[in-house]
Amino acid sequence: ERHLRLQSEKRLQEVTLESERNRIQMRGLQQQFSRMEETVRNLLQSQGSPEQKKEETVNIMVYQEKLSEEE
Repeated sequence: ERHLRLQSEKRLQEVTLESERNRIQMRGLQQQFSRMEETVRNLLQSQGSPEQKKEETVNIMVYQEKLSEEE
């Protein structure tokens, strides 16, 4: 009986340590995921909307035409 109790206590310690390691790993993964989300958010903001990109392209083309006319 004492042997079984010691085995159970040892197993409980192992499971507790494993659980703590998993908790730490999960926290790290959540932080990494949050950073990735922030990066994607920043990339999307810096890209702007497709309409905005079309407008910028048109503005550049108009500017280039004006430069060509001035030459």
